[in-house]
Amino acid sequence: MVLVAIIVSLAVFCLLLGLYNYSQKENLGVSERIHNYGRARASYRKSRGDFWEDLRNSRYKEWAGMVAEHLGNFLPKQQHFALLAAKADLPVSGSELMVMLLGSAAFWLLIISLLTLSLLKGIILTMLWLVMWYVYVKNVGIQRMKDFDAQLGDAIVMMSNAFRAGFTFQQAMETVAKELPEPISGEFSRALREINLGISLEEALNGISKRMESDDFDLLATAVVIQRQIGGNLTQIFDTIGNTIRDRVKLKREIKVLTSEGVFAGWVVGLLPIAICMILIYMNPNYFDKFMAQSYAKYIIAGCLVSEIIGGLCIKKIIDIKI
Repeated sequence: MVLVAIIVSLAVFCLLLGLYNYSQKENLGVSERIHNYGRARASYRKSRGDFWEDLRNSRYKEWAGMVAEHLGNFLPKQQHFALLAAKADLPVSGSELMVMLLGSAAFWLLIISLLTLSLLKGIILTMLWLVMWYVYVKNVGIQRMKDFDAQLGDAIVMMSNAFRAGFTFQQAMETVAKELPEPISGEFSRALREINLGISLEEALNGISKRMESDDFDLLATAVVIQRQIGGNLTQIFDTIGNTIRDRVKLKREIKVLTSEGVFAGWVVGLLPIAICMILIYMNPNYFDKFMAQSYAKYIIAGCLVSEIIGGLCIKKIIDIKI
């Protein structure tokens, strides 16, 4: 009973902390205010409904956001989760994201433990849920980075044409932010707001590079910084970079086509044993009874799973060609 009371108290406390969004505080530091202002919240209201707007306007926002920030500062890996949230374009900070995870984990631990009457099962299933959630958010960030790379060629062409029309670099960035869709428009808009608040152009471009992890954009940011330091024809520089990026994209597509057979073979090899086992069990439910009754059965199954994982990693390493 004491353990259940502790879990209930922790769940209620963490869930209350999870009802927050960024609250506009006058005593925030300059870096925090720049970080808050640099977020593109309008895109969320358009694409994800009013959930974040309602959460931000809830009666818990003033104290819950502050407590979440202070509690998150004592937790490890805050910078890692902050970068993870930025890559996935989540309107929360790293500490807020960690408190949200703790609150949801405590809630599911309580529910699963009460339903199964087993704390061990609750811990295992809660950890599994956290891993799935982490993988999902990470994949969202990876997809945004891929979309960013796909849009970068069009953005460079648009900026190069803007330079020919007499636009400055910031005006060209504004054109990209207005004309192109997410995620590149959101990233450029955030960089422009940061520049307007006093951050240097180099730092704003480095922020995009850090969030998007794009080698092509790193090339663009480096060329812009060098041009601002020593001078040069920015239009010609962008034309050269645009041609280079288009050639790299073309080469990546060719490699993807050539390695698609290896990807398909990897999936077939990995899923074939599982499919055969399921077919055998469907045809004869007692087919593996004698095997499972043996003491060494679990070791063989574990060895098969490990072999599956090693084989999949080897195939992935073979077809992962760096450009």
